[in-house]
Amino acid sequence: MHTFLKKNWFFVGIAVVVVLALHFPALGLFVKQHKILNIGIFLTFLITGLSLDTRTVLEQFRNIRVLAAALFSALLLIPVVTAVLAGLVFPKNPDFVVGAVIIAAAPVTVASGTVMTAMALGNVPLSLFICVLCNFASLLSIPLVLKLLLGADQGIALPVGQIVGTLALTLLIPTLLGQALRPWLKEAVARYKFFFPSFLNASCC
Repeated sequence: MHTFLKKNWFFVGIAVVVVLALHFPALGLFVKQHKILNIGIFLTFLITGLSLDTRTVLEQFRNIRVLAAALFSALLLIPVVTAVLAGLVFPKNPDFVVGAVIIAAAPVTVASGTVMTAMALGNVPLSLFICVLCNFASLLSIPLVLKLLLGADQGIALPVGQIVGTLALTLLIPTLLGQALRPWLKEAVARYKFFFPSFLNASCC
């Protein structure tokens, strides 16, 4: 059981949260009102910044082809494929097609993308870069993709300032802060990495 939980803690956690949400919906309001989720994400990426080798992070700038392919597939190819398949399978349910395309056009959340990459023993720094780039690029791609695929004539407005501010406060700032503190704290982080989630252990040096 211990091995199973250690390997699948993320999915077990999702199942537990779903059960709690169904039986105690007021907990969700409490978490939202007290910004608990934002605090947890901030701490997660602070530890990520402390754990990642700075040289490894900087090397991701060289993966231009990989970054471009990831942006193209996540923000354009997947929404197009989703629109085609949804239209073929549910031709008489346009609401489903619209919902599926909107979900497909949205970028993956940074935390989930990074966690799943590490669980698959992938490149965590590269995954972090891709997720961040997709989230920022989606501010431009979402209105264009939805207009292209759904023929929306009305302008699609996104809360750009709010999205950028949230990404900066919960992701960029804690990661950069962790990288700045890493020269002094990396040995302590390495000693206690077994307390961290699995995806951080994969990136600790």
